[in-house]
Amino acid sequence: MPPSFSSSWLLTSSRSVTSSSSSTPTISCSLSPILSFSVSVSVSASHRLSLTVSLTLHHALIALPTTCRSDKMHPDSSRKPLLIQDADGNVTVVEKGTSFSETLINFLKGNIGAGFLSLPFAFANAGYIGGTVGLIVVATIAVHCMHLIVSTKQHLVDREGLDHISYGKVAHLALGKAGTYLVNASLLITQLGFCCVYIIFIGSHINELAPKYKTIDYSLMILPGAVLLSWIKSFKMIAPTSVLANICLLYSCIVIFVYTIGHMGKPVPASPSCPLDEAGCLEAPSPVGWAGIASFPIFFGNAVYAFEAIGLVLPMENAMEQRSRFATIINIGMAFVVTLYVAFAICGYVVFGDAVQGSVTLNLPDNGLFDSVKVCLCIALFQSIAVQFFPAIEIIEDATIPWFERKGVESGSVSMLICRNVLRSLAMIAIGGLAIGIPKLGLVISLIGSLGSGLLALIFPPLFHFLVLKHDLSKAQKIKDIAIIVFGVIGSVAGTYVSVKELVDAFKK
Repeated sequence: MPPSFSSSWLLTSSRSVTSSSSSTPTISCSLSPILSFSVSVSVSASHRLSLTVSLTLHHALIALPTTCRSDKMHPDSSRKPLLIQDADGNVTVVEKGTSFSETLINFLKGNIGAGFLSLPFAFANAGYIGGTVGLIVVATIAVHCMHLIVSTKQHLVDREGLDHISYGKVAHLALGKAGTYLVNASLLITQLGFCCVYIIFIGSHINELAPKYKTIDYSLMILPGAVLLSWIKSFKMIAPTSVLANICLLYSCIVIFVYTIGHMGKPVPASPSCPLDEAGCLEAPSPVGWAGIASFPIFFGNAVYAFEAIGLVLPMENAMEQRSRFATIINIGMAFVVTLYVAFAICGYVVFGDAVQGSVTLNLPDNGLFDSVKVCLCIALFQSIAVQFFPAIEIIEDATIPWFERKGVESGSVSMLICRNVLRSLAMIAIGGLAIGIPKLGLVISLIGSLGSGLLALIFPPLFHFLVLKHDLSKAQKIKDIAIIVFGVIGSVAGTYVSVKELVDAFKK
């Protein structure tokens, strides 16, 4: 059964939402054969939203196809064959990978997550001038580094006669075992960190909608659904639901943009639940052009984190049917992403100033329209957990599946599938534990961006490019690679130090 979705919404442009029994907003999504979920939002007479989420695990889960890859080039195709084995042991050879549009959708969804919602917070640590210049510089370098890692991978493909090469394999061929360990550790920190941030984000926003329980409690409640998402084993299965996630993100961006543009130059409350004319309420502090060097590392970490797809670049390129067009996907996708990021960050920071929170959505007024934005973002980022989990779990399974096989578990068997799902469940539960233990959204984003994303996005690509192609590079190209490495190291070290210090100070208060 193909994945499907449907949605219907009744929204007004005023600060309230009118509803009736026949117009309850609902969103439902089926991730067949894995998981289906539905969200319904009803509005009371006092204009408060009631949120209901249901998850359904399908009986066909145990028959989830597993994918076996071969590093050998297929004689009749420019890409590797995929061997799909079902629970009955039937094997089907599938030549076709993801299409251009499917890959572009996944690339956009991989980049546009919780990170872009934290960019106004990043600008609060840099100023609207410093932030704009800094974000464009970081974005330009990040895009160039995406091309560098793909170029290095393609050179190694030609040199080694292999087809499927992961980020870790590139590191191994460039630096030996040390490179593999460094990249795999960085990927685990980054990708699992993204999942951790998404759980914190969703818990925080459900708490905004229904403050009956704490953010920690809601993060714990959504953990079973995240565990089920971790069982999905194919990018192709996620692509249709990425369309729904992108629609939710687009709707949310439009509403936030309309609000922030309409309130430029106008006073807004420092607290979203506090009208300006109410006694004791404070106006949000005015934005500044330059916030100073002391807090700039926090900006760096958030800015690097916002470009979330670096760990997904090679998996997506490997899975694409026409790999020669992947560079076009990077250019088109990142042009859209960077434009969105700069505009969004400026609008959010100029309106809310230094009162902006780790996610700008936490600054939005409390009413039906903006509550619907939070619901949509929760749905979009819930789906993103599966996308960001892919690169990390591949590393974990590559290290553990051989151990299962040595213990007598046959590859492709039902027992192996159960072992893989248990392993994935334990990994996701560990992520949930971290999210519950460190619910500081903005600072966690900065730490992950500086510690993991800085290495993957700004340091390793030029380093591997330099080491693998050094005999083919001009002097100017070598200097450029070294300059990017130095920039990444300085930013990552400073960002990690300041983020850890701020987290420690936050827990002391």
